[in-house]
Amino acid sequence: MAREIPMTGNKYVKGLDKSLKKMLEIALEKLSPKNYLIVATLIHTGARVGEVIRLKVKDFDFESKTIRIKTEKRKGDVYRIIPIPDDNKYGKIYWKILEKFIFIEGLMENEYVFFKRGDRSKHVSRVWVYYLFNFLSGRRKDLRIYTSKGVGKDLVFRTAEGKAVHPHAIRHTVATALSQKAKNIMELRSIQNMLGHSKIDMTIYYVGVSEKVKSKLISSLFKEEEKEHQETKEEGS
Repeated sequence: MAREIPMTGNKYVKGLDKSLKKMLEIALEKLSPKNYLIVATLIHTGARVGEVIRLKVKDFDFESKTIRIKTEKRKGDVYRIIPIPDDNKYGKIYWKILEKFIFIEGLMENEYVFFKRGDRSKHVSRVWVYYLFNFLSGRRKDLRIYTSKGVGKDLVFRTAEGKAVHPHAIRHTVATALSQKAKNIMELRSIQNMLGHSKIDMTIYYVGVSEKVKSKLISSLFKEEEKEHQETKEEGS
């Protein structure tokens, strides 16, 4: 039975954190180091596909455990810094594999990390990333030579509806997962910066809101009213 990733099309549905961790584990088990790093960078940063494939060695800071990303869809050279903490299992694995990959490949500071096969002066294409996700979903079998192992029937990037997971769905999922953890406007602003949005309106539009969160908000409204009513009743007695 296939492992289901609860996303559909290129938008978030539900099942956030577990889905992201499961995807990292599948990518780690099935992909070559470079292709694992492409998938892992998308998941850890919530960045756009075009932003990730253009990353160079100099954009990674191993000391501060951060990545400098040039923001797409903005005028001029606008960069944002995104941390990938190594205080958790997945962060540790990410930086360890990245460091080893750069060393083995002998990559220089100004070279693309995700270089095109046979031509290091160019980065991999967006289409390649889409092919990669199709491979992980079991829809393509011809990418086997670029992976460490073949994809078995029980290890695929699939939605509950059986559709292949689109790379942009990662961005939606990360945005929603973070937004649901945000406790105030400053934390929401941090998410805006992480996603590279010029206006917070776009961030708010971008993220989804679960039924659980809406239920909690509505419930809190009436609980507050009940509390005030009880306090008034006690004062009058």
